[in-house]
Amino acid sequence: MSNLLTEDQRLQGLLRTCHGVFGCGGPVRRDDVEGPTVAEQGSQYVRGGTIKAFAVASSARSRALPDVPTSREAGLPEYQVLTWNGLFAPKGTPGPVLDRLTDALDQALDDETTRKRLFDLGADVPPKARRGQQPLADHVKSEMARWASVMGRLRSKLMTRLVTCFCSGTLPRW
Repeated sequence: MSNLLTEDQRLQGLLRTCHGVFGCGGPVRRDDVEGPTVAEQGSQYVRGGTIKAFAVASSARSRALPDVPTSREAGLPEYQVLTWNGLFAPKGTPGPVLDRLTDALDQALDDETTRKRLFDLGADVPPKARRGQQPLADHVKSEMARWASVMGRLRSKLMTRLVTCFCSGTLPRW
């Protein structure tokens, strides 16, 4: 999603970028930095000085990278994209089963070893008030509305560019 938001901000004239994708949600392929091997976490390269982080795309500074400003602090208040994970079950799953899964996930997320491992990977564990079935449903609904809006703007701008190029007989310059 960060790639979509970057393109949206670029097309609005808010960013001027040379887009290079390292991977999404924190993982950076080691071959982007050191040569081909397996996926690793991007924050380790920032902490090590191999990659310069200009901002984190969230409303609060990252606990893993506390010296890196937020996008708002860096002058891009609308550039906020958080990677998130949810546990979903098939439609019609009985309520008691969902409750057991929710409780088990809460226990795992409250475990200090699990929290430390997630932190080491660059992830934050949400507070209990933002966990569970209803908070997840609300979050999914809000994310769908947000990204539908971004996709609508991008589709409109892309169609305008293509029609302009087609009518002028030139190739698109992306």
